[in-house]
Amino acid sequence: RDPDVVWAGKRAAVWHLLRHGFERDYTRKSVSEGKLRDVYRANRRTHFQRPEVRRFVHIFVNRAIQRRGRQMFVVPHKDAVLKAKMQKVHEAIVARAPKTWQAFRALEKLPEVKDVGAVSGVGTLPRDQLMPAFGAALWKLDRPGQITGVITTQYWHHVAFLVQIIPATNISYAQARPQILDRVWPFARRRAFAQLRERLRKTCRITTKPQNLPVTPVTDDPDDELATRGGKR
Repeated sequence: RDPDVVWAGKRAAVWHLLRHGFERDYTRKSVSEGKLRDVYRANRRTHFQRPEVRRFVHIFVNRAIQRRGRQMFVVPHKDAVLKAKMQKVHEAIVARAPKTWQAFRALEKLPEVKDVGAVSGVGTLPRDQLMPAFGAALWKLDRPGQITGVITTQYWHHVAFLVQIIPATNISYAQARPQILDRVWPFARRRAFAQLRERLRKTCRITTKPQNLPVTPVTDDPDDELATRGGKR
């Protein structure tokens, strides 16, 4: 009846339950092949069968566009002024020769930039997801740290800085499976443990003490780590 003895007995019972039940029965082999294939398909384009992608930041200004009813059109003389201002922005950037994307972004404090545009965050995209003129200019660069000229697209004038070239990948499911399993397994195990805990709640009087258990209970329910990271690596 001593409280310490009672507590030690309860704790030993919990460990026995887990060791001879959950930890024995739920192993890495318990993760279904269908789940692993679903993760592969969901992340195929961003991780496994990905075209070459490029990371970049850019300074941009809205073109001089007016709306007339449902139609939009460029005002030529106003747009020419904006493009000339962007040319001055380009000259100011080239003169300062930023070596990193952070240094490039810091140039938003320049008077020339403040006068016309804004600086984006870091983008990571394949060429087919970029506006054609922007993609063509970015793909002409062959090493990080280079800067495009002034690029004119449908709605903006840009000057872009190449941050990184990420080569294309072509990894089959069989090649990717061990990596996917490594990513999925911790989440799958936590879900299974949460399900065990709920079953015990229905059949036993239990008190949850996470600090004393070998598996951290689920606090969130992501589908898998690859997907929740958005595919940007």
